[in-house]
Amino acid sequence: KAWELGHEANVPDIIWVRDSVKMQRSNNLDEPWSKQVTGLLQMYKEHNCDILFIDTLANTFVGNENQQQDANQYLDAIRMFQEFGPVVVVHHNNKDGGYRGSTVLAGAADTMIALKQDDTTRNIELRVTKQKDGDPDFGLILQLKPIDLGWQDRWGSAIEAPYLVNSGGDFSLKEAPAQQVIIDALREQGEMTTTDLYKFLDIDPGNTR
Repeated sequence: KAWELGHEANVPDIIWVRDSVKMQRSNNLDEPWSKQVTGLLQMYKEHNCDILFIDTLANTFVGNENQQQDANQYLDAIRMFQEFGPVVVVHHNNKDGGYRGSTVLAGAADTMIALKQDDTTRNIELRVTKQKDGDPDFGLILQLKPIDLGWQDRWGSAIEAPYLVNSGGDFSLKEAPAQQVIIDALREQGEMTTTDLYKFLDIDPGNTR
């Protein structure tokens, strides 16, 4: 509602599934997937849905996120829905702020977008960290703005909700020149030791810091 009012646009029909659907296979040879997955897929087809949002991976994952076998089971379920349109999976970072889970999850993604809120400004930085067949070199600075929903609570006070707007802070994620040279070298040559990198770039280690 807040997004519609703030952007003066209509949001397409949304079907909310409040229960967490566990993306897992069944033990029945005649039914390869659990009743939850089969039921969600049937509903998805009946309503001609265009896109599936999963919030979050942890709520719908069965097993260990770090185990390749469990991650592949999850991805197999996701691929059934991808036959009808994109699938967006919300996933939380680890304690260090990095990617969490098996590398096959990231490897299967066409696009990965990271969101981080600035503790001071409260603005949200959106970074494209992976883009299949493209360069992840784009970002946005988003701002939360409150808007009156036109409703009142039982005490007669206006009810507000936030929506996101582009603060005008588009930016390129390309690194500083020296960093970009290193990134380009690694993309061209693949994984290298620091010594090999110095040799490839014809850099004297004694002149670096």
